[in-house]
Amino acid sequence: MSSEPAVGPGVASQAIVDATGTPVGVELLYREPPSDVAPVLTSEADHEQATGTVVDLLHREMDVDDPGLLFLNTPRAYLVGAHALPAANGRIVVEVLEGVTADDEVVAGVRDLLARGYRIALDDWAGPGDRDALLPLADYVKVDLEAVTRAGLAAVVAQAREVCPDVVVVVERIETLDDLQEALAAGADLFQGYLLAAPDLV
Repeated sequence: MSSEPAVGPGVASQAIVDATGTPVGVELLYREPPSDVAPVLTSEADHEQATGTVVDLLHREMDVDDPGLLFLNTPRAYLVGAHALPAANGRIVVEVLEGVTADDEVVAGVRDLLARGYRIALDDWAGPGDRDALLPLADYVKVDLEAVTRAGLAAVVAQAREVCPDVVVVVERIETLDDLQEALAAGADLFQGYLLAAPDLV
């Protein structure tokens, strides 16, 4: 029998950069062994466990002197107060996951998070849909290049800004120079993907 300790779940961080390539923050990503592989999360319980692992890390190790933003994937239970988030400190960006329905309880929970100093992002936003009630509350929208056509990217960015002119658009899954150039041309503000930085274990 091996004497090596079992490897448990972990957290990786992936940089989010501006148009000059300067990091402005990181997305914190749940990882299961082998830790270089992203897990497939299929249920609400899966997402809650994943977010709980990241939240536990933040409670233990968040550097209060670091000004960088911390983007945190957040399922419904964390939005409506069933589970607690770390103190906001002006740095935590709560990413509302794509599968979360913007019902009255979720909208009220997001308003409460804003009032407590959190920032809000809509994850995997691909245009008008069932989270429209949250768009006016969002500081960020994240657009996944695998979820929109290249030709439609500029329209998706424009649709977000029609509702929320000051929203910051983050384009994810930048993997080639063409991806980056298309995101810049579409008017995106921030960029995330393997071309810019791979996830690193925290």
